[in-house]
Amino acid sequence: MAYINWLESRHAEWNTIPLGSESDLDHKEMPLVSWADPADPDKRVQRVPGGRWRYPCINSPRRQQVLAVTREIAERYKPDGFCLDMFHANGALCVCPYCRPEIERICGTKEISRRAVVDHWREYIDWKCDRSSSLIAELTAVLHEHGVLACHNAGVPLHMSSIYGVGEAWMPHLDVYVSEIFSNILVPSTTVRLQRALGLPSWELLTSTAPYHAQPVGPGRMVANERGDGQGQRRRGAGPCGVGAFRIRRVPSTFSIT
Repeated sequence: MAYINWLESRHAEWNTIPLGSESDLDHKEMPLVSWADPADPDKRVQRVPGGRWRYPCINSPRRQQVLAVTREIAERYKPDGFCLDMFHANGALCVCPYCRPEIERICGTKEISRRAVVDHWREYIDWKCDRSSSLIAELTAVLHEHGVLACHNAGVPLHMSSIYGVGEAWMPHLDVYVSEIFSNILVPSTTVRLQRALGLPSWELLTSTAPYHAQPVGPGRMVANERGDGQGQRRRGAGPCGVGAFRIRRVPSTFSIT
């Protein structure tokens, strides 16, 4: 299973600019990390304070970059499956140079405001959903050329605002429905109903950054993360989202579901 992330910190000029935050620093260029190569655009990794996530706009050149990376991974490494993560996670009303001309056309004015967008909400949302699903369609077409399953993170679309851009048009291009379900595994969930209705194989991504900072416990068994193996050895492994890599061991759950 191959994984890449939509987020990156090399091209500040590609970052989302939420309406009303045009003067904020989050989308400005930051100092480079000490090991960056200023002469190479693909190695200009920036030192973002606090390690904050920086969201490239879904209409920026990041699209073509991700397509190129996807093709390279599919051709070189021939994974069974491929996941694009975090493309579903940006719910901003972006007014960057890649979005603004179309929003001005939709709203019929160069004076973009929340009121202007709300007055043309259906057109705006249809456009954003189309731009979101079109990249997923292109990615999956590349993967299918090489016999690779498309397992992109679709989040929890029934619970997410439409401004995130994840909708029905994603679904035909997913071979596996991956939902970042957080703690919904522990309660009756409409996400489970959606999984069944889609008729797709479904995977649930459990992460440590769940609401209320809870680490969900899965049915039957749970995953515990250790920094060492008990013998003074540190080992790298798959760690929870937002925490980092630790050694993984499996331990009995405190309960089971029948």
